[in-house]
Formats: sequence, C-alpha cells, structure tokens
Amino acid sequence: MNPLNQRVILRYPRFVGLVLCAGLAASLLGALAARRFQLKATRARVEQEAAIAQENLDYTIQAYRDILLGFRGHSTAGLGLNRERFHQYFASLDLRTHHPGLLSVSYGVEIPGPGRDRAEQALRREMGDPAFTIHPPGARPGYFVLLFAEPSESNRGSIGRDTRSLPGQAQDIDRARDSGALVLSGPMKVLQYDGPDPGLLMRLPLYRGSPATLEERRANFVGCINGAFRVQDLITEALGKEALRKLDVHITDAGPWGEPGPPLQLYGTPLAGGHLLERTLEVFGRTWCFEFRARREFAGSAEWTVPVGIGVSGGLITLLLWGLMASLAQTGQRARLLALRMTEQLREEESRTEAMALAVPDPVAVLDEDGRFLRIYGQHPTVLGVSAGALMGTTIPRALPRDAADILLDAVRKALDTHRLQTACFELSTSQGRCDYEGRILRMGQPLDGKACVVLSIRDITERNRAEEIARTKQKLESLGVLAGGIAHDFNNFLTAILGHVNMAQELLEPGSGAEPMLKRAEASVLRAAELAHQMLAYSGRGSLKVDLLDLNLMVMEMTELLAVSIAKKADLTFHLEPGLPMIMADAVQIQQVVMNLVTNASDAIAGGTGSIAIETRHLEAGRDQLEERFPGQGLEPGAYAALLVSDTGCGMDPETLKRIFDPFYTTKSTGRGLGLSALLGILRGHKAGIHISSEPGRGSRFEILFPSAGPAPSRDPAPAGAGAEGQRLTGLALVADDEPMVRSIVVDFLEHRGMEVLAAVDGLEAVELFTRHLGRVDLVLLDITMPRMDGNEAFRAIRALDPRIPVILLSGFSARDVATPPPGTAPAVFVQKPFRTVDLEEAVRKVRQV
Repeated sequence: MNPLNQRVILRYPRFVGLVLCAGLAASLLGALAARRFQLKATRARVEQEAAIAQENLDYTIQAYRDILLGFRGHSTAGLGLNRERFHQYFASLDLRTHHPGLLSVSYGVEIPGPGRDRAEQALRREMGDPAFTIHPPGARPGYFVLLFAEPSESNRGSIGRDTRSLPGQAQDIDRARDSGALVLSGPMKVLQYDGPDPGLLMRLPLYRGSPATLEERRANFVGCINGAFRVQDLITEALGKEALRKLDVHITDAGPWGEPGPPLQLYGTPLAGGHLLERTLEVFGRTWCFEFRARREFAGSAEWTVPVGIGVSGGLITLLLWGLMASLAQTGQRARLLALRMTEQLREEESRTEAMALAVPDPVAVLDEDGRFLRIYGQHPTVLGVSAGALMGTTIPRALPRDAADILLDAVRKALDTHRLQTACFELSTSQGRCDYEGRILRMGQPLDGKACVVLSIRDITERNRAEEIARTKQKLESLGVLAGGIAHDFNNFLTAILGHVNMAQELLEPGSGAEPMLKRAEASVLRAAELAHQMLAYSGRGSLKVDLLDLNLMVMEMTELLAVSIAKKADLTFHLEPGLPMIMADAVQIQQVVMNLVTNASDAIAGGTGSIAIETRHLEAGRDQLEERFPGQGLEPGAYAALLVSDTGCGMDPETLKRIFDPFYTTKSTGRGLGLSALLGILRGHKAGIHISSEPGRGSRFEILFPSAGPAPSRDPAPAGAGAEGQRLTGLALVADDEPMVRSIVVDFLEHRGMEVLAAVDGLEAVELFTRHLGRVDLVLLDITMPRMDGNEAFRAIRALDPRIPVILLSGFSARDVATPPPGTAPAVFVQKPFRTVDLEEAVRKVRQV
C-alpha cells in the first residue's frame, strides 16, 4: 500500500468527524439565530400591538372623562341642571351607540344630615311618589344622594341612593371634593350591574364659583357628575375584538398613584410565559398594571418552522457533505451545488425581509445617532417631499428646514436616551403645498456599525389636521350661536317690559303733553335695540324668516342708490349681474342686510383711499368635490346655485383676522362694536347658504355666497283683512303665564287696563293648574314659550287637551319656529314675538278671539 495513501486513509475518519461536528454546530447556531430573529420580530409586533391597545384604552378612558366634562360644562354655562336638561343632553350624545361600555351617567349632591327631610320632599315632588325616601334608611351625619341618572330605565333604583353608605365610596367622594379633579375608583360592585365582573366609578366634582384652596373647595362643594362602567365592556370597546384575538390581556389596580398597594383584579387572569410584556399606566390618580401576551395565532408557525427548517437543512447539508466526502466522489461538483442552494436560501430570506417592509403603508427609515438616513423601506417615490434616493446617506439637518430638523432630531435623541417610543409633529413646504407630518421614532435593539440607531416611520397627517380644524371651527361657531340666542332671548324680555310701560304711559298722557315726544323717542330707542336682538337671533340661526321667491338681480338693482351713498366717496362701485339668474327662496330684508354688510365692510377696507368694489351674480352648477373643497363643513348639497360675489381692492386680511372675522363684536375698526359679519353668518345658516372668503394683506378681499336655486314660485292666497279696532274695551277672563316678572306684570296691567280680569302664573305647570281650576270660565290664554318646570309648548298642548277651542297667544323672544304645532282638530294659536308694542298685543288678542 502506498504510504501516502495510507496516511490519507488514516487521517480521513478524523477529518470527516471534524467536518461533521463543525457542520452540526453551525446548523444549530443558525437555527438558534433564526429563532432569536423570529422571537424578536414577534416581540416587536407584540410591543406594537400592546402600545396601540394601551393608547386606545387611554383614549377611551379620556373620552369617558370628556363626557363628564361636557355634563359639568353644561351645568356651569348658566343653564343649571335639572332632570329634563340632564336627560336631553344625555340623549343628544347617543352614548349607547358610541360608548356601550358606559353603564350610566349620574348627578349626585352633598346633603348635610339636617337637610335630609327637605331633600326627600323635593325628590317626592319630582318623582311623583309620596312614599319615596332616601335609601338606605337611617340617620347619618351627611348624605351623597343621586338626583339624576341616565339611562333612566336601567337606573330607577339608583335615584335617591345615598352612595356615602356604600363600602369605599365615601373616601372617593371626599377625594374628588378635596382634589377638584376627576377621581377614578378602584374595582368595585356598581349598582347598574349584577354580574361577577368588577365595575369602576369616575367622579367629577362640581362647585359654586371657582374655589382655589382646599378650604374653599370644601365650603363650595355641590356634588359630582358620576360615570359608571364595567371593566369588561371598557376593554372590549377600547381594544376591539380583533386585538383581543391577538393578545391575552391581564389588568390589575395597584391603588393610588405613588401609593402602591396589593393588586386588585380588573380584567383577565395572571399571565406567564410566552411573549409577556408588562406596562404601567396612571389613570386619573390610580396605577393600572398591564400584562400582554401574544396568542399562538398571533405569533404563527414561523417562530418554529423557520429555525427548525434552517437547523434541519444545515444538518442534512452536513450529513450530505459527510456522505460525499466519505464516498470520495464528485466532491467539487456537489460542494458547488450546496453553495448555490445556500445562496438561494439567503436570497429568499432577504426577499422575505424586504416584503415585510413593503407591507408597511408608511415610509420606514433607519437612522443612526447623528440623524443620518442609512436605509429607507417601502415603495415611496418621495419621503418628506424629497426623493428617497436623495435622502440616503444624508443627515436630517441637511435634508429638512431648520425648524422641522430641530423637532425631529430632538425626538431622535429622546428615543435614544429613554428607549421609549417618541412622536414628533412638524410641517414642510413641498411641491404639493404645506404638508403636516407625524414621525414615530423607536430605538433599535442592536447598534449598526458600532452606532446606536433608531427606526423612523413617517405619516402624512395633512388631511387629518385639516378635518380636525374644520370640526373645531364648526363647534366654536355653534357654541357662539347658542350664547347669542340666549342673550337675545333675555334681552327681548327686558325690552318687552320697557316698551310695554312706554306704551301704557303714552295712553295715559293728556293730549299735547310735553312728555309725549320723549316717550316717542324712548319707544324708537327700544325698537332700535330690538333690531340688535334680532341680529343676535339671526347669528344663532333662530331668527324669524319671511321666506319667499326672490330675484337676486332685481333686489341688487333696487339697492343701487342705497349702496352708492353708503360707501366711501373715493370708492368705485360696479355691478356684473348675470341675466337669467335662478330665483332663490329667501327673506328679502335679511338678504338686503347681507349685501349691505358686505359692501360696507368692503368700503371700510378701502380706508379712505381710492379703490373699487364689485358686486357680481352668476349661475353655478356645483359638484360635491367643488363644494367640499371651497365650502367645507357647511352641509351644501350638489346642484344648482345662485352665486353672489362681493370683492374689493382694499387692505385685505391676514390669516389671523380671517379666523376671527365671524366672531360677535370683533372688529378691526377703531369705532363700532356691532355684530357685523357674525349676524351675516347666522342669516346664511338660516337660508342653508354657504360662504367662502379669499383675502391677502394688500390685495383685497373676495366674499362668495351660494344660495340654493329655488323651483317655480308657489301660488299665494290673499291675506285676510284684519278686524277689530284699537283702544276698545276687552272683556272676559284671561290667563297669563310668564316666568319673567317684568313681562308678566306689563301684560297683566295692559289687559286689566283694557277691561279684562286676569289670572297670573309663573310657569306652565301653574298655568295648567289655574286653567283646570277655572275650566269653562277662561276666555283667553297667553303663554311664554320658555319657562321652568313646564314650558309654553307643553302647557299649550295640555290646555288644548282640556279645551280644544280656547284662544291661545304664544309669546317668545325667539322666532315662531319654536312654537309647537297645535293638536289636530284644535284652533290655531297666534304668535307674538318679543319685544312687542301694546297695540301689537291688542291686535293679537282681537285676532285670536275671532278665530
């Protein structure tokens, strides 16, 4: 035997053994590395899902808080709380649809021990139950009694409940009273649910005034707005069924924040093993501990199949090499084949990684600690307004403007320092205009090339921010409208009393009296003040409209002379009226006011210099996209419109002025503090019209208003001639109901002066009682629409149910649209709007008694 060959044969088994051991070790290491990669990817997904679940839970709890704040705001807006308003506001929120986990919203008040009897008497009257008592029975130093609770059908047993007597609730009530902030209870048994799952109570305190110190809060404490919900329903509503199919969730309450105590079970059961994450969240002063664990369906089979496949593949390759070397045949060819196979596997792994990155909808980038873009994932031609290729290798300060770069770099540094997810919002000017972006930054677990790196996902939130801004503007205008309507109503009550006394004084004067011209001037002043109140009602959208077919071109031409004398002498007024303009349904007087306000505003913008004002009309067929772009959030439907455009070459307006242009009493002039363009907005809302304003400083302004096109003019019946003569004596018994003493007094005095007997009531409930007591004797009923306990519309229906033919006059500082429709088969009512002259009231009395 050849010695060389013998040496080879002797060394061969040891060499093959070493190759076999090395190959098996490499296969095992590869399998372990793949397993770690899969576990890391799964854990990252679990962390992402857990963060989303925790964020959604926090959002839902904040939504519950906002509901309670809304109830408190409703009570502190000057309206007060009663059962009817509480029920109406609850119904308007539609909480059963939007927040089914919220079991109830209730209102409870603090009652000292000596005040129990008086509180029980008030509750008996309101509940209509003479045997009703505060429960549980027994004398205590103080009580916290629930007065209102919604939904009413599932909370009847809660009304009158002294919640201080329930275990653990007295401490929560005192904590809410002393802190002045919303307080969340620990897990407890709630009155609205009998199941085994725990519930929670949120308490928001109410005070008289705005107390600042602990002693002031205790002295001015009124009660709490309470929200009860079941934790099971809260988790289902916040996380959704899809998230609960992915994750096992366990939540415990560790007591007040900063005062750890024994954990109390809130949701789920303790978790162990698997991809387990633990998080802590402060929820209104309490510590909630979360455990999240991925379910098997969430992780999938890739956690094991990929590592096992790599390990088995590596082992088989090793055995194959061993067999090949053992057979000493075709070693080189088989080694090349194995190399090709391993290269293909690596390419497949890289392809799978790239596909996972492409599946993410937002651009994802990897940045080092210097803010340099190392890699960008996703098929996005541009990122942050720059091509993806141009960003590679560029730092943030070079790629972005300074303001945006500072914001993003600060978030990157915080993510590197805190190892927590950071969010950065910034804006950029791109080829598509100004865009808003949201960046979410998280530190990577392993450094690259010795440098700590972060993952950055970038989302364009321009449309979302625009929608939120539209919603905020709409809510602001609606709130101002409600305020203006309430002020106008109260203002009209005062003017009614003043005008009534002036008219009565005029009747009592001797002919030729020196006071007569003074009273006429006083009457004129009151009527001018009434016009301001009508403008406020117009802004609130509750003004009265006398709607008829209106030719916009004809109306503008009739105003030509009036507009010409209303503008500055150096201003040039031109008209461009399109022939054949469609008719509109509108109140001519109010539309004239719109035109006058716009032209006057344009004249003021010219500010004594030279300039031009143009009034233009045109016919417009508007589609949905056009309306949503130029008239967002105004509820205009696609179709035909008559457009009114008023433009000027004046000073123009900056964006800040444009934001406030419709605020009541806002002006840029040195004098004049009227409602101005705010009344114009109310008029347009009442006509279902839309408005668009474009303006730039130094380049003038352009107001565009769209009125819906009207159909053919309706036929009109001739108005019946009025009957009766002013100043004649009236007879019979009249019933007058108005909660405002000044108005009630002047109406009673006037009717008695005219010869009638009068019964007076302070609200609708007393009016119905008086009418029932004098049934058959009352000849006339006068009712104010807005009254406590029972309003005028309810009293109107109740009285007509007793006597369908009784003459009724309805009075209101609002418009006739607030008047209830009379029951079928009954006589119609006559409406008189405040403020009114005595001659107008007398005419209404004679008219309604003739019907």
